[in-house]
Amino acid sequence: MPRPTTSRQNQNQNQNQSSASQRATPLEGISPEVLAMGKLIATMKDTVHALHEHFNILGKEMEQVAELAPAVKAAELVDKIRGEIQKQVKDREEKIAALKRELERRVEQEIREKLYNEAKSTIKDAVQRRVSEKVGRLLADQVPNDLRVQVAGHKRQILEIQTNLHNTEARRFNSSLQSPTDSFRPLRRPALPESVETPATAVEPPTPSKKFPENLGKLWLLPLSDLKLLVQEYGVDILKPQDGSKSKLGSPTTPDSASTLVGDETELSREEMINAFMTHIGAPFRVLPAASSPVAKKLSSPLVTKVNNRPCFA
Repeated sequence: MPRPTTSRQNQNQNQNQSSASQRATPLEGISPEVLAMGKLIATMKDTVHALHEHFNILGKEMEQVAELAPAVKAAELVDKIRGEIQKQVKDREEKIAALKRELERRVEQEIREKLYNEAKSTIKDAVQRRVSEKVGRLLADQVPNDLRVQVAGHKRQILEIQTNLHNTEARRFNSSLQSPTDSFRPLRRPALPESVETPATAVEPPTPSKKFPENLGKLWLLPLSDLKLLVQEYGVDILKPQDGSKSKLGSPTTPDSASTLVGDETELSREEMINAFMTHIGAPFRVLPAASSPVAKKLSSPLVTKVNNRPCFA
């Protein structure tokens, strides 16, 4: 239940309201200019306070910018380097393109010159061949066959003389060899006789045999068939010491089937064939026959003697 209000309390409330109303109203005796100045000062204070706050914010932003300055410089440096690299790459690409064009030009020029030279050489050879064939046919028509045969015979005689000189010098060299391991000087084979396959007008220069051995050791290791063929190519006659007759070689046998070759008339041993061939080429060595030398049968290399009968091993 509310308490009753006394007169003393009412009086105090009235006084408070009166003083509040007096503070709310302008003070008496102050001019409007002073009041405006006061308001201006209050506004300036507020402005200064706002500026202070803005300066604080700006200072913090400046600190952040200062912290970001190295990163910004680094980014600028990266951009600068990127630009320089792009410029260098562009320059290199331009140089590569220029070199490529120059290389293509040079390759094209080289190919053109090479093809031109090859075509020129081919045409020259073809013309020379045609001219030679044409001249040969004309000469064949103009020159009698007897004269051609006579010219070929003279050529054959010249080749035979050259072959004899070569073989004589080769025999002289081979006769000076001191050891069975010394290398032979190859002799040329005799010229092929005239036949259907080799007409009188066909003259081929003689050449050494492909089976001509390098030395006595290689000659000893030749298979029997190759040895027989070698003797036949050089037209070597084998003189039998018993009766002094010359043996004629028959058909070759298998290389490892026997140590002798059977001829039409007599039996020819490997040693006889080797000795006959060395006599033909002028070599001073002789192989002792296996039948008369039991020691030679046990040796991997033949027992060899020189013409002065000094034994030595191949």
